[in-house]
Amino acid sequence: MRIESLIRIIDGVLQNTPSIHFIENFQTNPQKIERGFAYLDISNSYEDMKIAIANGAYAIITNNFYTILDEEIAWIQTKDIQLAILKLSRFFVQEKRLKILKLPKLHFDLLNALHVKIKFFKNSLYELFFQILNAKDETLFALKENEYSDIIMPSKSQIDKDLKPQKLFSKGLFLSSFVFEEKYYHEVKISSLFVPQLCQLLKYLETFILEVHLENLNHFIHFYPQFVDKKLVKKEFGTSSCVLIFEPDEELFNQEMLYLQKFSLEHTLFLQNGTNEEKLAKLQNAHFRYALLHSSFEDFGELLKESSNKQLTLL
Repeated sequence: MRIESLIRIIDGVLQNTPSIHFIENFQTNPQKIERGFAYLDISNSYEDMKIAIANGAYAIITNNFYTILDEEIAWIQTKDIQLAILKLSRFFVQEKRLKILKLPKLHFDLLNALHVKIKFFKNSLYELFFQILNAKDETLFALKENEYSDIIMPSKSQIDKDLKPQKLFSKGLFLSSFVFEEKYYHEVKISSLFVPQLCQLLKYLETFILEVHLENLNHFIHFYPQFVDKKLVKKEFGTSSCVLIFEPDEELFNQEMLYLQKFSLEHTLFLQNGTNEEKLAKLQNAHFRYALLHSSFEDFGELLKESSNKQLTLL
């Protein structure tokens, strides 16, 4: 990439008159800089910047006003290094003609649980940038709506949130059968709470001709059920009368609490506040059938794994 093009893309200001005119790649880690790379100074570290130069950086892109140590290379000032990386991300998305499914968070998580052949952008801006940088032309990605997704992809999500199943049949709390667009789906492992969003996602995926098998729906992180015995030992789906239900999202936790309360279920616990350790202590001393926890299964499972010597493991 020409230095003048780089400056135009990120709205930077050139601080010197370098003798080099091109850069070959980008890097945020000064130790991984190779000859011809542009160094993105996300650490705001003078020492890291010197390492990048020593390793062969052809350009320094930074928020800071450093003393120019090498007049041969380009020193580019930017007001916001993260915004500069976002603008570079948008440029490479367009240049590589990447196909992006921009999704609300819940639909993104559903797609992730479906194990469809698609790549998912990371939550970290820097990881996302290198995914784009290293992607092949026309690669299909899923992008979660967040604080920077509108810069990378300005167009709105094409999800039709008005779509709903024609018929919906719940089999307990964690299995749903439904009819959508004249097709019957039998006992899908998902709460009826999320069937409308699943239908919306299925319709959207038709645009990209993606093959979807709902029997693959597994490990959906919202309203995630883990059956356990009275000693909190993990059991297979549907084989015990006690269930831990995990919900990492606070807004969804409140919706799910109201959902459970509608059924007037006996011996139901709602553990929203406190640490995972405190929630575990309450579970140890409680008689329950359903326990809705404001936590992810991944985090809580790790806690119980550490307590395996006390016979409190879900693994």
